[in-house]
Amino acid sequence: MRYFLLLIYMGLVFNTAARIQAQTLDETYAFANSLFESNNYAFALKTYERVLFFDKSAQYQSDCYYQLGECNLVLGNYQNAENYYDLAYHNVSDDSLKNEIIFRKVISLLLLQRYNDGLIELFQLGNNLNKEQLQRKQFYLGIAYFGKEQFDKSFDIFKTLVENDSTALTELDILQNKSQKIEKINPKTARILSMIIPGAGQMYAGDFKSGLNSMALTGGIAVFMLVVAINYSFFDAFLSVSPWFTRYYMGGYEGAEKIAIQKKKEKQTEVYQNVLQVIKRSQAR
Repeated sequence: MRYFLLLIYMGLVFNTAARIQAQTLDETYAFANSLFESNNYAFALKTYERVLFFDKSAQYQSDCYYQLGECNLVLGNYQNAENYYDLAYHNVSDDSLKNEIIFRKVISLLLLQRYNDGLIELFQLGNNLNKEQLQRKQFYLGIAYFGKEQFDKSFDIFKTLVENDSTALTELDILQNKSQKIEKINPKTARILSMIIPGAGQMYAGDFKSGLNSMALTGGIAVFMLVVAINYSFFDAFLSVSPWFTRYYMGGYEGAEKIAIQKKKEKQTEVYQNVLQVIKRSQAR
């Protein structure tokens, strides 16, 4: 009889402990959600991790994976975000949720500048996309192709988002023309021009200040070398001044190529930002 009562007592204790543990897990998950909703993402992340650690029945597993992806995305931990979105994707069966997780993962990939991987994910999206999801897909495709420097293809996609807005289409046409002109800037040409005329390559790339500085510096050294040659000898001029001239001359044309590459990126980034503004204004109308 005593053994039987002991078993009943142990069963009651076990059930009570289980209820307390479940309640604590529920409360922890609710607390994590409240932290997330209040934009306290760093603490929310730690709390979701705690829920995962104690969630032996995997009750909150898929939700926590997704929320951990969201926290890491906001906090700039894009690689971690991608990993958690992957885990969330493989723990849900609903196609609509799967599509949403792919969209969030694509954002992480685009921010990581892994444009090819982003395109692969976008092409894997199901066919049951609603109008809003189709627009998001097109928007991310446009971004991915722009990142891959396939600018005309990117513009063709962006235009589908504003096809009923003639003003926005005209603005995108102007920006596309600007982008095409930027692409005509050739870093190799900048290098050759600065080899012929120091500073010319920088000016060709649009950096007139650097071009004038290079022209003045290299020209000044050349004049000084000529003065030394006249007053002493060509050998003295070559021995004492030519190393400096060679250094700045070579640095000038090598710098011209780098400046051309950098200027192209800066100008295309400016075009990209303007494109996003056009699309934003169009969708707000």
